[in-house]
Amino acid sequence: MTHYCAMDGVTLPVLVASILNAIPGSALPPGARKPVSFDRCYLDTTDGLLIRAGLVLLYEQTGRTQDGKGQLRLEQLVDHRLIATYQALQCPRFAADLPAGPFADRIAQLIGHRALLIHARHTGRKVEIRILDEDQKTVVKLRMLEGKLGGRPYSRRRPFGLRLELEPVRGYGKARGLTADGLAKLPQLVSFETSLHEAVFLALGMRPGGGGPRSALQFSPDLPAMTANRQILSRLLMVMEVNEQGILKDIDTEFLHDYRIALRRTRALVAVMKPSLPQDFATLKKELGWLGQITGLARDLDVYLLEFSSLSSAVPEKDRVGLAPLHKLLLKKRMVAYRALGRALTSERYRRIKQRWRGVLRSFQADDETSPPIWREAGRRIRRLYGEALHEGTAISAQSPPEQLHELRKTCKKLRYLIEFFGPLYSETRLRNGVRALKKLQNNLGLYQDAQIQRALLMSLLGELEVTGTVALDTRRAMEHLAAQRATMQDQARRQFDEIFLAFASDEAEGGYRKLFKAASSGRDHGFSPEGRKE
Repeated sequence: MTHYCAMDGVTLPVLVASILNAIPGSALPPGARKPVSFDRCYLDTTDGLLIRAGLVLLYEQTGRTQDGKGQLRLEQLVDHRLIATYQALQCPRFAADLPAGPFADRIAQLIGHRALLIHARHTGRKVEIRILDEDQKTVVKLRMLEGKLGGRPYSRRRPFGLRLELEPVRGYGKARGLTADGLAKLPQLVSFETSLHEAVFLALGMRPGGGGPRSALQFSPDLPAMTANRQILSRLLMVMEVNEQGILKDIDTEFLHDYRIALRRTRALVAVMKPSLPQDFATLKKELGWLGQITGLARDLDVYLLEFSSLSSAVPEKDRVGLAPLHKLLLKKRMVAYRALGRALTSERYRRIKQRWRGVLRSFQADDETSPPIWREAGRRIRRLYGEALHEGTAISAQSPPEQLHELRKTCKKLRYLIEFFGPLYSETRLRNGVRALKKLQNNLGLYQDAQIQRALLMSLLGELEVTGTVALDTRRAMEHLAAQRATMQDQARRQFDEIFLAFASDEAEGGYRKLFKAASSGRDHGFSPEGRKE
Protein backbone atom coordinates (compact mmCIF):
# COMPACT_ATOMS: atom_id res chain seq x y z
CA MET A 1 0.00 0.00 0.00
CA THR A 2 1.43 3.35 -1.04
CA HIS A 3 1.94 6.10 1.51
CA TYR A 4 3.25 9.64 1.00
CA CYS A 5 5.80 11.88 2.66
CA ALA A 6 5.76 15.67 2.37
CA MET A 7 8.85 17.49 1.13
CA ASP A 8 11.02 19.24 3.71
CA GLY A 9 9.57 22.59 4.73
CA VAL A 10 5.95 21.67 3.95
CA THR A 11 3.81 22.19 7.04
CA LEU A 12 0.59 20.45 7.98
CA PRO A 13 -1.69 23.50 7.30
CA VAL A 14 -0.06 24.05 3.90
CA LEU A 15 -0.54 20.41 2.88
CA VAL A 16 -4.17 20.40 4.04
CA ALA A 17 -4.91 23.52 2.01
CA SER A 18 -3.19 22.08 -1.09
CA ILE A 19 -5.23 18.87 -0.94
CA LEU A 20 -8.53 20.69 -0.39
CA ASN A 21 -7.81 22.79 -3.48
CA ALA A 22 -6.53 19.96 -5.70
CA ILE A 23 -8.75 16.94 -4.94
CA PRO A 24 -12.42 17.18 -6.00
CA GLY A 25 -14.86 16.27 -3.23
CA SER A 26 -12.31 16.72 -0.45
CA ALA A 27 -13.57 18.17 2.81
CA LEU A 28 -12.71 18.39 6.48
CA PRO A 29 -15.15 16.55 8.78
CA PRO A 30 -17.46 18.86 10.76
CA GLY A 31 -15.86 19.90 14.04
CA ALA A 32 -12.43 18.62 13.00
CA ARG A 33 -10.90 21.60 11.26
CA LYS A 34 -7.94 21.84 13.66
CA PRO A 35 -5.19 19.23 14.05
CA VAL A 36 -5.55 16.89 17.02
CA SER A 37 -2.75 15.28 18.99
CA PHE A 38 -2.18 11.56 18.65
CA ASP A 39 -0.08 8.96 20.46
CA ARG A 40 0.16 5.70 18.50
CA CYS A 41 1.91 2.66 20.01
CA TYR A 42 2.86 -0.36 17.90
CA LEU A 43 2.53 -3.48 20.07
CA ASP A 44 4.03 -6.89 19.43
CA THR A 45 5.70 -9.76 21.23
CA THR A 46 9.45 -9.68 21.71
CA ASP A 47 9.86 -12.20 18.86
CA GLY A 48 7.51 -10.28 16.54
CA LEU A 49 4.74 -12.87 16.22
CA LEU A 50 2.27 -10.32 14.86
CA ILE A 51 4.48 -8.56 12.34
CA ARG A 52 5.81 -11.90 11.08
CA ALA A 53 2.19 -12.86 10.47
CA GLY A 54 1.72 -9.67 8.42
CA LEU A 55 -0.28 -7.93 11.16
CA VAL A 56 0.00 -4.79 13.26
CA LEU A 57 -1.58 -4.13 16.66
CA LEU A 58 -1.97 -0.40 17.40
CA TYR A 59 -3.05 1.40 20.54
CA GLU A 60 -3.88 5.02 19.73
CA GLN A 61 -5.08 7.88 21.90
CA THR A 62 -6.07 11.24 20.44
CA GLY A 63 -6.75 14.70 21.80
CA ARG A 64 -10.45 14.19 21.15
CA THR A 65 -10.71 11.36 23.66
CA GLN A 66 -13.01 12.42 26.50
CA ASP A 67 -13.07 9.30 28.67
CA GLY A 68 -9.34 8.55 28.58
CA LYS A 69 -9.84 5.49 26.41
CA GLY A 70 -7.79 4.72 23.35
CA GLN A 71 -8.52 2.57 20.34
CA LEU A 72 -6.87 -0.82 20.02
CA ARG A 73 -6.76 -1.86 16.35
CA LEU A 74 -5.56 -5.03 14.67
CA GLU A 75 -4.70 -4.24 11.04
CA GLN A 76 -2.97 -5.77 8.06
CA LEU A 77 0.65 -4.61 7.86
CA VAL A 78 0.66 -3.90 4.12
CA ASP A 79 -2.79 -2.58 3.22
CA HIS A 80 -3.90 -1.29 6.67
CA ARG A 81 -7.13 -3.28 6.39
CA LEU A 82 -8.91 -3.23 9.74
CA ILE A 83 -9.44 -6.72 11.16
CA ALA A 84 -10.73 -5.95 14.65
CA THR A 85 -10.98 -3.01 17.03
CA TYR A 86 -11.59 -2.45 20.72
CA GLN A 87 -11.75 0.51 23.13
CA ALA A 88 -9.31 0.25 26.04
CA LEU A 89 -8.00 2.49 28.83
CA GLN A 90 -4.38 1.43 28.33
CA CYS A 91 -2.10 -0.84 26.34
CA PRO A 92 -2.80 -4.45 27.28
CA ARG A 93 0.14 -6.51 28.57
CA PHE A 94 -1.33 -9.92 27.76
CA ALA A 95 -4.26 -11.19 25.75
CA ALA A 96 -5.77 -12.23 29.10
CA ASP A 97 -5.92 -8.53 30.10
CA LEU A 98 -8.63 -7.97 27.49
CA PRO A 99 -12.28 -8.67 28.34
CA ALA A 100 -13.47 -12.04 27.10
CA GLY A 101 -14.77 -11.85 23.56
CA PRO A 102 -13.84 -12.22 19.87
CA PHE A 103 -11.10 -9.55 20.00
CA ALA A 104 -9.34 -11.14 22.99
CA ASP A 105 -9.73 -14.58 21.42
CA ARG A 106 -8.13 -13.40 18.18
CA ILE A 107 -5.15 -11.83 19.98
CA ALA A 108 -4.70 -14.91 22.20
CA GLN A 109 -4.73 -17.12 19.13
CA LEU A 110 -1.89 -15.05 17.64
CA ILE A 111 0.38 -14.48 20.66
CA GLY A 112 -0.47 -17.24 23.16
CA HIS A 113 1.10 -16.44 26.54
CA ARG A 114 3.58 -13.88 25.23
CA ALA A 115 3.61 -10.32 26.58
CA LEU A 116 2.87 -7.37 24.33
CA LEU A 117 5.66 -4.78 24.28
CA ILE A 118 5.85 -1.36 22.65
CA HIS A 119 8.08 -1.77 19.60
CA ALA A 120 7.49 1.71 18.16
CA ARG A 121 5.76 4.92 19.19
CA HIS A 122 4.55 7.56 16.75
CA THR A 123 3.38 10.83 18.33
CA GLY A 124 2.39 14.25 17.05
CA ARG A 125 -0.69 15.83 15.52
CA LYS A 126 -2.93 14.77 12.69
CA VAL A 127 -5.72 15.90 10.38
CA GLU A 128 -8.19 13.76 8.45
CA ILE A 129 -9.67 14.78 5.11
CA ARG A 130 -12.57 12.89 3.59
CA ILE A 131 -13.31 12.52 -0.11
CA LEU A 132 -17.06 12.64 -0.73
CA ASP A 133 -19.06 11.50 -3.74
CA GLU A 134 -22.06 13.29 -5.24
CA ASP A 135 -24.29 11.76 -2.54
CA GLN A 136 -21.98 13.15 0.17
CA LYS A 137 -20.86 9.64 1.12
CA THR A 138 -17.26 9.16 2.24
CA VAL A 139 -15.41 7.13 -0.40
CA VAL A 140 -11.78 7.75 0.66
CA LYS A 141 -10.09 8.96 3.84
CA LEU A 142 -6.79 10.86 3.82
CA ARG A 143 -4.95 10.94 7.12
CA MET A 144 -2.00 13.31 7.59
CA LEU A 145 0.32 12.72 10.54
CA GLU A 146 3.12 15.07 11.56
CA GLY A 147 5.34 14.03 14.43
CA LYS A 148 8.18 12.03 15.89
CA LEU A 149 9.05 8.37 16.08
CA GLY A 150 10.74 6.27 18.73
CA GLY A 151 11.07 2.66 19.75
CA ARG A 152 12.57 0.35 22.32
CA PRO A 153 16.19 0.86 21.17
CA TYR A 154 15.87 4.66 21.32
CA SER A 155 16.12 6.88 24.39
CA ARG A 156 14.45 9.80 22.61
CA ARG A 157 12.16 10.29 19.65
CA ARG A 158 13.33 11.68 16.35
CA PRO A 159 11.50 13.55 13.57
CA PHE A 160 9.50 11.32 11.26
CA GLY A 161 8.29 14.03 8.90
CA LEU A 162 4.82 14.75 7.63
CA ARG A 163 3.23 11.52 6.40
CA LEU A 164 0.00 10.87 4.54
CA GLU A 165 -1.87 7.58 4.43
CA LEU A 166 -4.74 6.89 2.08
CA GLU A 167 -7.51 4.73 3.53
CA PRO A 168 -9.97 3.47 0.90
CA VAL A 169 -13.53 2.65 1.80
CA ARG A 170 -14.65 -0.83 0.77
CA GLY A 171 -16.49 -0.83 -2.52
CA TYR A 172 -14.99 2.44 -3.77
CA GLY A 173 -11.80 1.27 -5.48
CA LYS A 174 -12.27 3.63 -8.41
CA ALA A 175 -12.44 6.62 -6.08
CA ARG A 176 -9.20 5.52 -4.45
CA GLY A 177 -7.49 5.42 -7.85
CA LEU A 178 -8.71 8.89 -8.78
CA THR A 179 -7.56 10.26 -5.43
CA ALA A 180 -4.12 8.67 -5.86
CA ASP A 181 -3.86 10.26 -9.32
CA GLY A 182 -4.64 13.65 -7.79
CA LEU A 183 -2.06 13.24 -5.03
CA ALA A 184 0.58 12.28 -7.60
CA LYS A 185 0.20 15.72 -9.18
CA LEU A 186 1.00 17.56 -5.94
CA PRO A 187 4.66 18.68 -6.00
CA GLN A 188 4.76 18.74 -2.18
CA LEU A 189 4.38 14.94 -1.92
CA VAL A 190 6.69 12.00 -2.59
CA SER A 191 5.12 8.53 -2.81
CA PHE A 192 6.64 5.35 -1.32
CA GLU A 193 5.74 1.78 -2.29
CA THR A 194 5.39 0.78 1.34
CA SER A 195 2.60 1.20 3.84
CA LEU A 196 2.99 3.71 6.65
CA HIS A 197 3.23 0.80 9.10
CA GLU A 198 6.12 -0.69 7.13
CA ALA A 199 7.82 2.71 6.99
CA VAL A 200 7.65 2.98 10.79
CA PHE A 201 9.47 -0.31 11.32
CA LEU A 202 11.98 0.32 8.55
CA ALA A 203 12.82 3.73 10.02
CA LEU A 204 13.67 2.02 13.31
CA GLY A 205 15.91 -0.52 11.61
CA MET A 206 13.42 -3.39 11.88
CA ARG A 207 12.65 -5.68 8.96
CA PRO A 208 8.90 -6.40 8.79
CA GLY A 209 8.28 -10.11 8.35
CA GLY A 210 11.92 -11.00 8.99
CA GLY A 211 12.80 -14.24 10.72
CA GLY A 212 13.34 -14.21 14.46
CA PRO A 213 15.91 -16.07 16.53
CA ARG A 214 14.01 -19.32 15.96
CA SER A 215 14.36 -19.17 12.17
CA ALA A 216 16.41 -22.07 10.81
CA LEU A 217 19.99 -21.73 9.62
CA GLN A 218 20.65 -22.65 5.99
CA PHE A 219 23.70 -24.79 5.23
CA SER A 220 25.55 -25.71 2.09
CA PRO A 221 25.67 -29.55 2.04
CA ASP A 222 29.45 -29.50 1.58
CA LEU A 223 30.05 -27.17 4.52
CA PRO A 224 32.50 -28.79 6.98
CA ALA A 225 30.62 -30.29 9.93
CA MET A 226 32.83 -28.33 12.33
CA THR A 227 31.75 -25.06 10.71
CA ALA A 228 28.05 -25.95 10.67
CA ASN A 229 28.15 -26.90 14.35
CA ARG A 230 29.91 -23.64 15.19
CA GLN A 231 27.17 -21.67 13.45
CA ILE A 232 24.44 -23.57 15.30
CA LEU A 233 26.10 -23.20 18.71
CA SER A 234 26.68 -19.48 18.07
CA ARG A 235 22.99 -19.04 17.19
CA LEU A 236 21.85 -21.00 20.27
CA LEU A 237 24.02 -18.90 22.58
CA MET A 238 22.57 -15.78 20.95
CA VAL A 239 19.00 -17.03 21.55
CA MET A 240 19.78 -17.71 25.21
CA GLU A 241 21.29 -14.25 25.69
CA VAL A 242 18.38 -12.56 23.88
CA ASN A 243 16.01 -14.10 26.44
CA GLU A 244 18.03 -13.36 29.59
CA GLN A 245 16.60 -9.90 30.29
CA GLY A 246 13.06 -11.14 29.73
CA ILE A 247 13.67 -13.82 32.37
CA LEU A 248 15.28 -11.39 34.84
CA LYS A 249 12.46 -8.86 34.40
CA ASP A 250 9.83 -11.65 34.33
CA ILE A 251 8.13 -10.11 31.29
CA ASP A 252 6.41 -13.35 30.29
CA THR A 253 6.92 -17.09 30.67
CA GLU A 254 8.02 -17.62 27.06
CA PHE A 255 11.45 -16.06 27.66
CA LEU A 256 12.39 -18.93 29.97
CA HIS A 257 10.69 -21.41 27.62
CA ASP A 258 12.74 -20.23 24.63
CA TYR A 259 15.89 -20.14 26.76
CA ARG A 260 15.41 -23.75 27.82
CA ILE A 261 14.68 -24.91 24.26
CA ALA A 262 17.97 -23.35 23.10
CA LEU A 263 19.76 -24.94 26.06
CA ARG A 264 18.30 -28.40 25.36
CA ARG A 265 19.26 -28.12 21.70
CA THR A 266 22.78 -27.16 22.73
CA ARG A 267 23.10 -30.14 25.07
CA ALA A 268 21.72 -32.47 22.38
CA LEU A 269 24.15 -31.19 19.74
CA VAL A 270 27.12 -31.46 22.12
CA ALA A 271 26.16 -35.03 23.05
CA VAL A 272 25.47 -36.30 19.54
CA MET A 273 27.94 -34.37 17.37
CA LYS A 274 30.88 -34.73 19.76
CA PRO A 275 33.34 -35.95 17.05
CA SER A 276 32.69 -32.74 15.07
CA LEU A 277 33.25 -30.42 18.02
CA PRO A 278 36.45 -29.15 19.63
CA GLN A 279 37.48 -31.29 22.60
CA ASP A 280 37.21 -28.24 24.85
CA PHE A 281 33.45 -28.21 24.42
CA ALA A 282 33.18 -31.45 26.39
CA THR A 283 34.38 -29.54 29.46
CA LEU A 284 31.20 -27.43 29.28
CA LYS A 285 28.92 -30.47 29.53
CA LYS A 286 28.71 -30.30 33.33
CA GLU A 287 27.98 -26.57 33.25
CA LEU A 288 25.26 -27.01 30.64
CA GLY A 289 23.72 -29.61 32.94
CA TRP A 290 23.79 -27.06 35.77
CA LEU A 291 21.92 -24.56 33.59
CA GLY A 292 19.29 -27.21 32.86
CA GLN A 293 18.91 -27.87 36.58
CA ILE A 294 18.58 -24.24 37.71
CA THR A 295 15.98 -23.42 35.03
CA GLY A 296 13.89 -26.57 35.46
CA LEU A 297 11.86 -25.77 38.59
CA ALA A 298 10.89 -22.28 37.43
CA ARG A 299 9.66 -23.68 34.10
CA ASP A 300 7.70 -26.50 35.79
CA LEU A 301 5.94 -23.94 37.99
CA ASP A 302 5.25 -21.71 34.96
CA VAL A 303 3.58 -24.61 33.17
CA TYR A 304 1.48 -25.51 36.20
CA LEU A 305 0.27 -21.93 36.65
CA LEU A 306 -0.45 -21.50 32.92
CA GLU A 307 -2.59 -24.64 33.04
CA PHE A 308 -4.21 -23.81 36.38
CA SER A 309 -7.52 -22.64 34.89
CA SER A 310 -7.97 -25.85 32.90
CA LEU A 311 -6.88 -27.88 35.94
CA SER A 312 -9.47 -26.10 38.07
CA SER A 313 -12.24 -26.85 35.60
CA ALA A 314 -11.47 -30.56 35.98
CA VAL A 315 -12.22 -30.44 39.73
CA PRO A 316 -15.83 -30.86 40.95
CA GLU A 317 -17.38 -27.41 41.28
CA LYS A 318 -18.01 -27.74 45.02
CA ASP A 319 -14.27 -28.24 45.65
CA ARG A 320 -12.81 -25.64 43.26
CA VAL A 321 -12.60 -22.94 45.92
CA GLY A 322 -10.31 -25.32 47.78
CA LEU A 323 -7.63 -24.83 45.12
CA ALA A 324 -6.96 -21.25 46.30
CA PRO A 325 -4.26 -22.32 48.82
CA LEU A 326 -2.57 -24.39 46.09
CA HIS A 327 -2.56 -21.44 43.69
CA LYS A 328 -1.13 -19.17 46.39
CA LEU A 329 1.61 -21.70 47.20
CA LEU A 330 2.50 -22.12 43.51
CA LEU A 331 2.85 -18.34 43.08
CA LYS A 332 5.06 -18.15 46.18
CA LYS A 333 7.29 -21.02 45.01
CA ARG A 334 7.52 -19.47 41.54
CA MET A 335 8.66 -16.16 43.02
CA VAL A 336 11.35 -17.96 45.04
CA ALA A 337 12.41 -20.03 42.00
CA TYR A 338 12.72 -16.95 39.77
CA ARG A 339 14.76 -15.13 42.39
CA ALA A 340 17.15 -18.07 42.58
CA LEU A 341 17.27 -18.21 38.78
CA GLY A 342 17.99 -14.48 38.64
CA ARG A 343 20.91 -14.90 41.02
CA ALA A 344 22.27 -17.73 38.87
CA LEU A 345 21.98 -15.77 35.60
CA THR A 346 23.81 -12.79 37.10
CA SER A 347 26.47 -14.90 38.84
CA GLU A 348 30.18 -15.03 38.11
CA ARG A 349 29.81 -18.74 37.32
CA TYR A 350 27.32 -18.02 34.54
CA ARG A 351 29.48 -15.22 33.15
CA ARG A 352 32.44 -17.60 32.98
CA ILE A 353 30.34 -20.29 31.26
CA LYS A 354 29.49 -17.89 28.45
CA GLN A 355 33.06 -16.65 28.30
CA ARG A 356 34.35 -20.21 27.90
CA TRP A 357 31.59 -20.95 25.37
CA ARG A 358 32.72 -18.04 23.20
CA GLY A 359 36.33 -19.07 23.61
CA VAL A 360 35.56 -22.57 22.35
CA LEU A 361 33.62 -21.16 19.40
CA ARG A 362 36.62 -19.02 18.45
CA SER A 363 38.82 -22.12 18.56
CA PHE A 364 36.85 -23.85 15.78
CA GLN A 365 38.85 -24.37 12.62
CA ALA A 366 36.35 -23.44 9.93
CA ASP A 367 38.64 -24.69 7.17
CA ASP A 368 39.57 -27.96 8.93
CA GLU A 369 40.04 -30.44 6.07
CA THR A 370 39.65 -33.39 8.45
CA SER A 371 36.06 -32.38 9.22
CA PRO A 372 33.60 -34.28 6.97
CA PRO A 373 30.90 -32.42 5.05
CA ILE A 374 27.84 -31.76 7.17
CA TRP A 375 25.45 -33.74 4.94
CA ARG A 376 27.48 -36.89 5.55
CA GLU A 377 28.14 -36.39 9.27
CA ALA A 378 24.56 -35.35 10.08
CA GLY A 379 23.11 -38.27 8.12
CA ARG A 380 25.34 -40.71 9.99
CA ARG A 381 24.32 -39.29 13.38
CA ILE A 382 20.59 -39.16 12.59
CA ARG A 383 20.65 -42.75 11.39
CA ARG A 384 22.48 -43.85 14.55
CA LEU A 385 20.06 -41.98 16.84
CA TYR A 386 17.08 -43.58 15.12
CA GLY A 387 18.67 -46.97 15.75
CA GLU A 388 19.14 -46.10 19.44
CA ALA A 389 15.48 -45.09 19.71
CA LEU A 390 14.41 -48.39 18.13
CA HIS A 391 16.61 -50.35 20.54
CA GLU A 392 15.38 -48.48 23.63
CA GLY A 393 11.72 -48.61 22.61
CA THR A 394 11.77 -52.31 21.73
CA ALA A 395 13.19 -53.08 25.19
CA ILE A 396 10.21 -51.43 26.92
CA SER A 397 7.65 -53.89 28.30
CA ALA A 398 4.62 -53.65 30.55
CA GLN A 399 6.93 -54.09 33.54
CA SER A 400 9.41 -51.37 32.52
CA PRO A 401 9.93 -48.55 35.05
CA PRO A 402 9.12 -44.94 34.06
CA GLU A 403 12.84 -44.23 33.77
CA GLN A 404 13.05 -46.36 30.61
CA LEU A 405 10.38 -44.30 28.89
CA HIS A 406 12.12 -41.15 30.05
CA GLU A 407 15.40 -42.28 28.45
CA LEU A 408 13.57 -42.99 25.19
CA ARG A 409 12.04 -39.53 25.34
CA LYS A 410 15.50 -37.95 25.67
CA THR A 411 16.77 -39.95 22.68
CA CYS A 412 13.75 -38.90 20.62
CA LYS A 413 14.38 -35.26 21.52
CA LYS A 414 17.96 -35.51 20.29
CA LEU A 415 16.73 -37.12 17.07
CA ARG A 416 14.11 -34.40 16.58
CA TYR A 417 16.63 -31.61 17.17
CA LEU A 418 19.10 -33.06 14.67
CA ILE A 419 16.36 -33.36 12.06
CA GLU A 420 15.38 -29.73 12.74
CA PHE A 421 19.00 -28.62 12.38
CA PHE A 422 19.94 -30.66 9.33
CA GLY A 423 16.70 -32.02 7.82
CA PRO A 424 16.62 -29.34 5.09
CA LEU A 425 19.74 -30.99 3.61
CA TYR A 426 17.70 -34.07 2.72
CA SER A 427 14.50 -34.95 0.91
CA GLU A 428 11.61 -33.20 2.65
CA THR A 429 9.12 -35.63 1.10
CA ARG A 430 10.89 -38.73 2.37
CA LEU A 431 11.40 -37.21 5.82
CA ARG A 432 7.78 -36.20 6.28
CA ASN A 433 6.29 -39.56 7.31
CA GLY A 434 9.15 -40.36 9.66
CA VAL A 435 8.93 -36.97 11.35
CA ARG A 436 5.16 -37.32 11.74
CA ALA A 437 5.57 -40.65 13.54
CA LEU A 438 8.38 -39.19 15.68
CA LYS A 439 6.19 -36.26 16.76
CA LYS A 440 3.37 -38.60 17.80
CA LEU A 441 5.80 -40.68 19.84
CA GLN A 442 7.24 -37.57 21.48
CA ASN A 443 3.76 -36.30 22.35
CA ASN A 444 2.91 -39.64 23.94
CA LEU A 445 6.12 -39.81 25.98
CA GLY A 446 5.77 -36.15 26.97
CA LEU A 447 2.22 -36.68 28.20
CA TYR A 448 3.35 -39.71 30.19
CA GLN A 449 6.24 -37.92 31.89
CA ASP A 450 4.41 -34.63 32.46
CA ALA A 451 1.55 -36.47 34.17
CA GLN A 452 4.04 -38.31 36.36
CA ILE A 453 5.89 -35.10 37.34
CA GLN A 454 2.68 -33.15 38.00
CA ARG A 455 1.26 -35.95 40.12
CA ALA A 456 4.42 -36.08 42.25
CA LEU A 457 4.45 -32.28 42.55
CA LEU A 458 0.82 -32.22 43.69
CA MET A 459 1.43 -34.72 46.47
CA SER A 460 4.59 -32.86 47.50
CA LEU A 461 2.69 -29.56 47.66
CA LEU A 462 -0.10 -31.18 49.66
CA GLY A 463 2.55 -32.31 52.12
CA GLU A 464 3.90 -28.75 52.37
CA LEU A 465 0.42 -27.39 53.06
CA GLU A 466 -0.05 -29.99 55.79
CA VAL A 467 3.19 -28.92 57.45
CA THR A 468 2.14 -25.25 57.53
CA GLY A 469 -1.26 -25.98 59.11
CA THR A 470 -4.55 -27.77 58.82
CA VAL A 471 -5.60 -28.44 55.23
CA ALA A 472 -9.26 -27.76 54.51
CA LEU A 473 -11.28 -30.74 53.38
CA ASP A 474 -12.17 -29.19 50.01
CA THR A 475 -8.47 -28.43 49.38
CA ARG A 476 -7.47 -32.00 50.11
CA ARG A 477 -10.27 -33.41 47.94
CA ALA A 478 -9.41 -31.06 45.05
CA MET A 479 -5.69 -31.88 45.12
CA GLU A 480 -6.26 -35.62 45.48
CA HIS A 481 -8.73 -35.43 42.58
CA LEU A 482 -6.09 -33.74 40.41
CA ALA A 483 -3.45 -36.27 41.45
CA ALA A 484 -5.79 -39.14 40.58
CA GLN A 485 -6.55 -37.50 37.23
CA ARG A 486 -2.79 -37.24 36.48
CA ALA A 487 -2.43 -40.93 37.33
CA THR A 488 -5.24 -41.77 34.89
CA MET A 489 -3.60 -39.66 32.16
CA GLN A 490 -0.29 -41.41 32.79
CA ASP A 491 -1.93 -44.84 32.54
CA GLN A 492 -3.71 -43.85 29.32
CA ALA A 493 -0.47 -42.65 27.75
CA ARG A 494 1.25 -45.87 28.79
CA ARG A 495 -1.48 -48.03 27.22
CA GLN A 496 -1.22 -46.05 23.96
CA PHE A 497 2.57 -46.28 23.83
CA ASP A 498 2.87 -49.71 22.18
CA GLU A 499 0.68 -48.82 19.21
CA ILE A 500 2.37 -45.43 18.70
CA PHE A 501 5.85 -46.92 18.96
CA LEU A 502 4.98 -49.65 16.44
CA ALA A 503 4.13 -46.92 13.90
CA PHE A 504 7.46 -45.21 14.63
CA ALA A 505 9.32 -48.53 14.24
CA SER A 506 7.34 -49.84 11.26
CA ASP A 507 9.22 -51.40 8.36
CA GLU A 508 8.18 -48.48 6.17
CA ALA A 509 9.45 -45.85 8.62
CA GLU A 510 12.65 -47.73 9.41
CA GLY A 511 13.34 -48.34 5.74
CA GLY A 512 12.87 -44.66 4.97
CA TYR A 513 15.32 -43.57 7.66
CA ARG A 514 17.93 -46.16 6.79
CA LYS A 515 17.72 -45.68 3.03
CA LEU A 516 17.75 -41.89 3.15
CA PHE A 517 20.56 -41.48 5.65
CA LYS A 518 22.58 -44.44 4.43
CA ALA A 519 22.49 -42.76 1.04
CA ALA A 520 23.70 -39.56 2.67
CA SER A 521 26.61 -41.39 4.28
CA SER A 522 27.64 -43.15 1.08
CA GLY A 523 26.99 -40.20 -1.25
CA ARG A 524 24.59 -42.15 -3.47
CA ASP A 525 21.70 -40.15 -4.86
CA HIS A 526 18.59 -41.38 -3.04
CA GLY A 527 16.70 -38.15 -2.53
CA PHE A 528 19.85 -36.13 -1.87
CA SER A 529 22.88 -34.86 -3.68
CA PRO A 530 25.54 -32.46 -2.42
CA GLU A 531 24.58 -30.01 -5.15
CA GLY A 532 21.03 -29.73 -3.84
CA ARG A 533 17.93 -31.52 -2.73
CA LYS A 534 15.83 -33.75 -4.93
CA GLU A 535 12.19 -34.49 -4.25
